[in-house]
Amino acid sequence: VKGAPWLHGAMGNVRFRGVLLRDVFKKLDVRPHSSAQYITAEGFDSPALPDGADFEHSLPLRDALARTVLA
Repeated sequence: VKGAPWLHGAMGNVRFRGVLLRDVFKKLDVRPHSSAQYITAEGFDSPALPDGADFEHSLPLRDALARTVLA
C-alpha cells in the first residue's frame, strides 16, 4: 500500500459481529431525510500524528443501510 510505513504494505482478515445499522434506525424510528444520499462516520480515536487528520469516511446511504454493522 503506497504510503504505508511497511515495506510491502499490509493486509488483514477480520470477522465482525454486531447489530445492523438499519435495525438500529428502525428501532429508534430514525428516518433520514428523503434528499440524504450519504452517511458519514467519524472515528473516536485521536490522529496518529500531532497534526494528522482524524478518521472520517462517508458511504452512500443506500449501501450503508444495506450492510453496515455496528461492531
